[in-house]
Amino acid sequence: MLLALLLGPVGFWFWRGEEFLSPHERVINGVLVVEGWIGKEGILAAAKEFKTGDYQLLVTAGTKSEDRWGNHPWDFAQLATNELVRAGIPKDKIVTVSVEGGGGRHRTYRSAHASFERLQAERMTPPHVTVMTLGCHGRRSWLVYSRVFQGWDVGVLSVQFADYQGKKWWESSERARSFVIETLGFPYEWMFHSGRKSDSA
Repeated sequence: MLLALLLGPVGFWFWRGEEFLSPHERVINGVLVVEGWIGKEGILAAAKEFKTGDYQLLVTAGTKSEDRWGNHPWDFAQLATNELVRAGIPKDKIVTVSVEGGGGRHRTYRSAHASFERLQAERMTPPHVTVMTLGCHGRRSWLVYSRVFQGWDVGVLSVQFADYQGKKWWESSERARSFVIETLGFPYEWMFHSGRKSDSA
């Protein structure tokens, strides 16, 4: 009996955990924020969402990678902006929010905080924001942005790559790795705010 009680939640999480961690809760008539690290396919999905949705601005948010080889570091926010422009999004509808220190901790929080400050400076109204991210990182991003964007309506869209459709998370090493990370990362964020003392902007 005790074994069944223990295995029940484990079995449920095994089959339905990725779905829980990948929510879709759109908030219309506001800002679409896309996390720049999610790659070209994700950015193109953001372009489609912006064109078909009721949004006023599209924010690309991301950190800069560390320059370990003496070459130019990756700026994920700028890369996302470039791809969005190529996809037909007008430049005057895009706000690029690049965050220094890509190798540091709390990248989602720092990107959210920088986006919030930028939109405050832009005097963005109404206060609605939807963050678009990749797969089962969605639940954690939603939590972080909701804490940073206090007083705003916050939604989330979790992108799933086309070649993953109809497959289970354990059939992909990349998805399996992400699922394990977020299985640990989301409750840690929920309980401890990633160790941060305050989310005040």
